[in-house]
Amino acid sequence: MTYQKKPYTIHTSRTIMYQELSDLIALGTHEERIIIAENVLRKASRSNLEKTLGFLSRIYDFKIQNELWKVFTYLWSFAEEKDKRILTLLYALKKDDLVRHSLKIVLDTPVGERLNLDSLKKALEEQYPAKYSQITLHSAAKNLASSWKQAGFIEGKVKRIRVRTKPGYIPVVFATYLAYLNGERGENLLRTLWTRVLELSESEIRKLLSEASIRDLILYNYAGGVTVIRFDKLLNAIK
Repeated sequence: MTYQKKPYTIHTSRTIMYQELSDLIALGTHEERIIIAENVLRKASRSNLEKTLGFLSRIYDFKIQNELWKVFTYLWSFAEEKDKRILTLLYALKKDDLVRHSLKIVLDTPVGERLNLDSLKKALEEQYPAKYSQITLHSAAKNLASSWKQAGFIEGKVKRIRVRTKPGYIPVVFATYLAYLNGERGENLLRTLWTRVLELSESEIRKLLSEASIRDLILYNYAGGVTVIRFDKLLNAIK
C-alpha cells in the first residue's frame, strides 16, 4: 500500500546536524535569545542561524523539554563520542520519516560496499510518489547519506563506504526505551527497528542491557525465558 501521509522530515533541507546539536547541548541552556546572541551554532548569518535553530527544534523538540529529550540528554551526558552519534541517529529515527525509510537501504548495504544514492532516491520516490521533485529527492538522498555518515555508519565523502558501528550499552538503553515508548514490552523491546539499527545480535544486546543494569541505569532481568526491562531508574534520574 502506498504511504500517503505527508512525511515529517527535515531531510529535504538539512541533516541530523550532529555538530550543531552537540554545540546546543554543550551550551547548557535552550533559550533562543542566548543561542542567537552567542551564535552557538556558528552560522555566518542570523538568518541561517535562525533557520538551523528551527530545524533543530523541529526534530529534537528541545524547546518543550519533554521526557524524550530529557532522557536523551541524560544519556548523552556520559556517553562516548561514537555513542553520542548513534543516540542522535536513534532520536532522528523516532521523529523523521525519511530517516526511517532510508534505514533498509543503508543497513542492507554490505559492509565495505558503497552506499548507492540512486537506491535511496528510488526508495523515497516509491514511498512518496509525486510528492517530491527530482531535485528535492536528490537533495534528500544526499542529506540522508550525510546523516548516516555523521552517525558513523558510512565513511568517505565521495565513495560513502558502509561501515559497522560498535555501540556500547548507552545506545542499547535508548533504543529499548524508544521501543518502550512505542508500546513494546518484554522480548519485543529487543526486536524493533531501533535495536536493528545497532546491528547487534540478541545475545550482545542482552549483555549490554546487563551492563546498563549493573550501572543502575535500568532494571534488566532474563530468567526462565522471560525478559523484564524497566526504566524506572532512568526516569527517576531525570526528574
